[in-house]
Amino acid sequence: MCKPFTAAGLLLSAVLSSGALSCWAAETQPRQHDAHVHGVGTMNVAVAEGQLLIELSIPAHDLVGFEHQPKTPPQRAVLEQALARLRQGGALFVTDAQAECRLQQQDVASALLAVEASADAEHHHHDEHDEHDEHDEHDEGHAEFELRYQFECQQPARLNTLTINLFSEFPDLAQLKVQLIGPGGQSGMVARAGNNRLVLR
Repeated sequence: MCKPFTAAGLLLSAVLSSGALSCWAAETQPRQHDAHVHGVGTMNVAVAEGQLLIELSIPAHDLVGFEHQPKTPPQRAVLEQALARLRQGGALFVTDAQAECRLQQQDVASALLAVEASADAEHHHHDEHDEHDEHDEHDEGHAEFELRYQFECQQPARLNTLTINLFSEFPDLAQLKVQLIGPGGQSGMVARAGNNRLVLR
């Protein structure tokens, strides 16, 4: 169920081994039961040893307006535009300049992308039947985007805040339920367009 950064798995294990969270936001955000609400995503942040790790789960509807494989050229274009924005982690998450943080790794994953790739590969062999089944499956499963970003900070002691710019880029996203594990321990908040700055200490 947990999907830590491959490059920082040991760090995340160390941060989380305190028992504060057995998995990202496991205590307050059960992913299988109430995690998927349109307009609401979850965000988990860990700060330790000069690393800033961010993981998000956001309903696909809030980012692209649909939760199935793109069916039309306009939908494909919307998906590509969303992916381009989601891959600009340094602009979506802004840290204190004096902390000198640099984006080291990012990952954007979604069932929409997997289905699209599969459909392209199998288009001539399984034209309608399998594609329809996959649409139904993902519609019922409420497709989400799973996003992961890893920053390395040269001056971690000067890392105090994180500004979240997702709301201006994706207006259908109303709020993020944030869980933070940082130098001050564990805390949580609800971020939204008018309250998009996370205090990390």
